[in-house]
Amino acid sequence: MPKERYTAGKNRGDLQLGKRNRHHSPGVEWDVIVIGTGLGGSSAGESIWNIQKIIKEDNLGYPRGGAVAIPQTILDGAKSHGAEIRVGAEVKKIEYSKGRVAGVVLKNGERITSRAVISTTSIGDTVFNLTGSEFFPRPYVERIREIKGSWSAVQAKIALKKPLIKSGSIVGGIPLKFDGAINDNLAHDFISNLEEGIASDMVPIYAPIPTNYDPDLAPEGCQIITAGAAAPTLDIKLRDDSSAWIDGLMRALYSLIPGLKENIIFCDTWSVKKISSWIGKMSGSAVTTGQSVKQVRGSRPEHHTPVKGLYIAGDCGGYARGVGTELACQSGMDCGDMVARDLYGDSK
Repeated sequence: MPKERYTAGKNRGDLQLGKRNRHHSPGVEWDVIVIGTGLGGSSAGESIWNIQKIIKEDNLGYPRGGAVAIPQTILDGAKSHGAEIRVGAEVKKIEYSKGRVAGVVLKNGERITSRAVISTTSIGDTVFNLTGSEFFPRPYVERIREIKGSWSAVQAKIALKKPLIKSGSIVGGIPLKFDGAINDNLAHDFISNLEEGIASDMVPIYAPIPTNYDPDLAPEGCQIITAGAAAPTLDIKLRDDSSAWIDGLMRALYSLIPGLKENIIFCDTWSVKKISSWIGKMSGSAVTTGQSVKQVRGSRPEHHTPVKGLYIAGDCGGYARGVGTELACQSGMDCGDMVARDLYGDSK
C-alpha cells in the first residue's frame, strides 16, 4: 500500500490526502486526491481519516439482514450474558445517592437500582435533563455546555417495483448543473442557510441502496432506497416550513433517478422532529457530539463522568473513531469493557 500523505492547505483549513501514483503515469503524482474543507466546523482531518480507512480496508458495505442486524447482534450477545432487554421503557431520571449513581426512574414511575448506568443519549440530555447539573463539578458542566452536535437530516425510505439503480449508493444532489464556476462558496452558503433555518436550492443527498447488497431485503425484482439530506436541528428557528427539507430531498431524488416517481410502491418520509422522537435525543442531531475540530479523538468526552457509576457511550462520548454507526458501536464496546473492569476487575 503506497504511503499516504497529508498536506495542510492555506484556505479555510483545507486538507488534501493523496495516494502516490502506483502506476507511475507520466506527469501524474497521485492516484487519488481528497479535499476536505472543514465545513460547518467539522474536522477536515477526521473526515479524511475516515475516508482513508474506508479506502485502505476496502470496507464500505451494508449489513446482511438490514441495518437492524447490527443492534440485534449486540442485543443477542447481551442476552446471552444474562441481560434483560426492555423496549419502550423511557427513562425519566437518573438517580443519584450518597455520592454515586443509584439507578434510574422510568416514565411510568418504576425504579430500577443499579451499580452503574450507561447513557447513550446526548451528553447534554444526560447531564441537564436526566441527572441534574448540580451533581457535576462546574468546569465539567461548562465543558458540556460548549459541546456542539452535528446537523440533523430528513430521510426517505422508498420501495420500487423494479431496480432502477445499479450502484451501491448515490452521492449527488441538485442542481444537476451549475451556471458559472463551482467553488467552495456554494458549500459554505449551504451551511449558512442551515444555520439560519433556510432551505437551499442546492440539495446534496446520500442514498444507499440496501437491496444491492442484500437482495433478500425486498421481494424478488424490487428495490429499496434509503436517502437522506442535511437539515437544521430542532434548536434552530426555521425561516422556511419544516416540510421544505423533505421536499428538497424528494426533488433531488426525482432529478437523479429517471423513472423513480412512476415506480414507487411506497415512500415513507421522516422529518427532523420524527427522527428526534425516534432516537430519543432532544436536538435531533445525527451525531450529538459532532466531529468538529475540538471534538474528535482524545478531545471527545471520556466514558467516565464525574458521577461515580455513571458512564456515557455511543455518539456522545468515548475516544472511538469512524462514521455514524461505526463510531457509536465502537464507543459502546469500549465502554462495556470499561464498566466490566470497574465492576468486576480485570479477571472478568
